[in-house]
Amino acid sequence: MTNQTYITENTELHLYMHKMAERARKITMKMNNKYHCQKKVRQLFFKLTQEQPDSTFSLFPPFTTDYTARSNIMWIATWALNTLVAKGKTTDWEVHMLGQAVGAHTNATHGMTLSAVSIPYYKYIMPYGLDKFVRYAVNVWGVDEKDKSKEEIALEGLESMKNWLKQIGLVLNLTDLGVTKDMIENIADSTLIMEGGYKVLDRQDIISILKASL
Repeated sequence: MTNQTYITENTELHLYMHKMAERARKITMKMNNKYHCQKKVRQLFFKLTQEQPDSTFSLFPPFTTDYTARSNIMWIATWALNTLVAKGKTTDWEVHMLGQAVGAHTNATHGMTLSAVSIPYYKYIMPYGLDKFVRYAVNVWGVDEKDKSKEEIALEGLESMKNWLKQIGLVLNLTDLGVTKDMIENIADSTLIMEGGYKVLDRQDIISILKASL
């Protein structure tokens, strides 16, 4: 293939490719159609790729090579980050400012710092954007609204989010990233306060959220 020649039907190489494709399908089906602990998932992923994932590797099935699904995710992510969808309204990026400040003091990755502060941050601002949190809980996490207050629905949605973050192997507190109580005020001083969103935070708000994230 490297010299741009065609693979002829029923040749040894052609049959080998089919054999390997069938093998990959079997492993993928095994991975996707039964619960496996993350250790077993890593073993199956190694069999599939012949590359050993490290101990931090975590996969949330189903694993798919569906190009359409993956390209849609990239398309959605592009729209989410190109600021066009924010035109004509305010948006809330303060959680990222918190995460980046934590990262500056711990050298932890942005994804981990976000997961550590997200739930305490969202609980803190929830009263100021309650309807949106209810919508998030129902539309994203499938929370049943029956006989529940708006606060209960919103909190159940955040609990579902927390469980998912834990399931995919992210940290849920700053302590696991090396943050201590005596670091809180310096991190707060490093946090950019943004306008917009459901509540504009002040320094004391940030300190309260960081403490709740320990």
